[in-house]
Amino acid sequence: MVAYHYPPEGGSSGVLRTLKFSKYLPEYGWQPHILTLRESFYAVRDDRLLLDIPEEVRIHRTFGIDTVRHLGFGGRHLALFAIPDRLVGWIPFAVARGLRVIRREGIDALYSTCPAPSAHLIAWLLHRVTGVPWLADYRDPWIEEGIFPKPGTLRYKFESSLEAKVIRDCTYMIATTPHLAREFANRYPHFNEERFRVIFNGYDEADFTGLNGSSWPKQFEIIHAGLLSRSYRNPFGFLEVVSELLKTGQLPADLLGVSFIGSGSWAD
Repeated sequence: MVAYHYPPEGGSSGVLRTLKFSKYLPEYGWQPHILTLRESFYAVRDDRLLLDIPEEVRIHRTFGIDTVRHLGFGGRHLALFAIPDRLVGWIPFAVARGLRVIRREGIDALYSTCPAPSAHLIAWLLHRVTGVPWLADYRDPWIEEGIFPKPGTLRYKFESSLEAKVIRDCTYMIATTPHLAREFANRYPHFNEERFRVIFNGYDEADFTGLNGSSWPKQFEIIHAGLLSRSYRNPFGFLEVVSELLKTGQLPADLLGVSFIGSGSWAD
């Protein structure tokens, strides 16, 4: 399982998807091996998540380079060094370790999850070398037509070709919603639609054991779980509407709460 977002990474709600897969796969006869980064790599940590990793899981942590953080200067960096993302400097180290793990442990299947797209490129290289079946999981789109990368640019052409290689070579592509799966099926109509599968995000009932509903606050809370940025899922329009409703008294301020979970550093 190739994943950047894995405990103790605490900057994205996406960490929970791979964490919970690895937690429950042993019940179905699978031995999870996680290929991820060293704990010291993560700028935002949530060490409580480490407690949810079962003993059966084997974690293989590697060195990596964040090309924005480690190769930038004065908050600026060359865009070329962050294609397809800032984790491109992790790829050679992860591929080298992944090959050793596959050969030593007799791995039966590969799984990679995006974001970050570099995880798919790692799994793609491992799959090409070893032939191990590969599931490419998309929690969010890599290419968003008309939005990112900017249409007509060299980056768009290059990253589109990389995504096409991932879709061409993966055994199955997994999406978190039917809409996202249809988007891929429409973009790549020459592939059998059976290769595009949906596994929804969910919740772990074990996380809610022992809660006493009678003690819950009476406040109504709106929660957004996921990344935000000025150009991607910008919340300003929503917040402006909420602000207007509060000013006009259509929403009671003392009964309303808005929470952003795993929204990234921009929302902080």
